[in-house]
Amino acid sequence: MASRSGTIFGLRVDDLKLPLKEGFRKAAGMGYMAVEIYAFGEEVAPERLSGTGRRDLAHAIRSAGLIPASLWADPGGRRFADAAALDRLISRTLGAMDVARAMGCHSVTLPLGFIPPADEPPLKFIKEAGRVLAVEAMRRGVRLALVPCGEPLETFLKFVKELDPQGGADIAYDPGAAVRRGQDPVAAALPMAARTAHFRGADAYRGGGEAPMGRGDLPIGELIAILSTLDRPAPWIVTCERECDREAAMRESLECLRKNSSLHIG
Repeated sequence: MASRSGTIFGLRVDDLKLPLKEGFRKAAGMGYMAVEIYAFGEEVAPERLSGTGRRDLAHAIRSAGLIPASLWADPGGRRFADAAALDRLISRTLGAMDVARAMGCHSVTLPLGFIPPADEPPLKFIKEAGRVLAVEAMRRGVRLALVPCGEPLETFLKFVKELDPQGGADIAYDPGAAVRRGQDPVAAALPMAARTAHFRGADAYRGGGEAPMGRGDLPIGELIAILSTLDRPAPWIVTCERECDREAAMRESLECLRKNSSLHIG
């Protein structure tokens, strides 16, 4: 269910380490309303999933009462800074966009890679990929949700704004990543709010690793307050990458987010 403030909470279903359809049922049973799916997983990869398979997956999500919020299309490695892999990565991401469109999924969430200073060669490849993918996303009726990759915030925002002539892009913000880098996650979120498609990630320790939700250094209530004031639905998609009982951790995360949401408006 949505929080009392109207914020939707979702999870990256692959983190449950279950077959997808079982994961959808589990997510719904926990009380989550939305899911993100890894775009290149065994059951979803564009080169493997037929049109019938895409429709079947969309039906399974909706039958569980869930919203298909995002496909997580991280190519790994050097991402789009790798000139030798650029054409292949663009082609594969376009395939993920086609899957997203068939599933009725709003966003393809994509870390393009660390955006370097203007005089460094990888910037040219990242810009080329961003422009092509922004245009193709708009043509397909889906949105790119770009993920900061550790570059200065002003560099990332400048990059995203420069995509506007080609259709623009949204932002998927991971406040836990900001905490791990020693940044103020609320101060970092505010300049991105107008373009935020969703928040994502887990709690984190300042300068450290992932934390159980509510036990790290995230100011969760303040972050939910930002989501609740946006002029469009913007879910928080929970992830869990640490070694633990994933199902229990996801349940605890939702309970913590709901509690903080209630405190925010209470």
